[in-house]
Amino acid sequence: MTTLTFQNTTLSVINKNNHTFLTATDLGTALEYAQPDKSIKLIYDRNADEFTAEMTALIELQTAGGKQQVRVFSLRGAHLIAMFARTKVAKDFRKWVLDILDREISENEQQIAPLEPKPDVVLPHEKAEQIAKYLVRARAFAKDVEVFHRKLYEDLGISGYVKNDIAGKAYDITHEFNVWLDPFIEQALPQLNQQRLARF
Repeated sequence: MTTLTFQNTTLSVINKNNHTFLTATDLGTALEYAQPDKSIKLIYDRNADEFTAEMTALIELQTAGGKQQVRVFSLRGAHLIAMFARTKVAKDFRKWVLDILDREISENEQQIAPLEPKPDVVLPHEKAEQIAKYLVRARAFAKDVEVFHRKLYEDLGISGYVKNDIAGKAYDITHEFNVWLDPFIEQALPQLNQQRLARF
């Protein structure tokens, strides 16, 4: 069984829905109560309305006296118990349990499964050629527009980029479109023969 150590106290970890839970007895021992289970039960009973179902639960565990219903607390629940505790180590325990909670959150985030890759879309050959034709013509048009705006940019005597300049902005748009379109064509149409594309 996985354990945690607070100062000189070893606490058994109860895994519940991939979250760390601690028994009331271990929690009371870590907080240095003379009667661990009884003291934690008293704190919980007095403040039960402040605990959510995610913070505490009764579960069946194997004990020295056989299987019994045992109250366990999540790390947040343990922190709340420590907020009500008046022992000397309560403050240190609160800091410790928050550090453990931060670590658990970080580990759970790293274990989140990545999104499954989307399956490749297979198009009929005629559809693929239509798309190829459109993309090649779009690229040719964009390049012509880029040349036109570069010439306009020069004829207006603009030596550098001027904010809000229409010619400069139009040139930037067409240039960026080509930068995006060229690699897209290379990735989207690897199966189509470039010589056939040239005939469109």
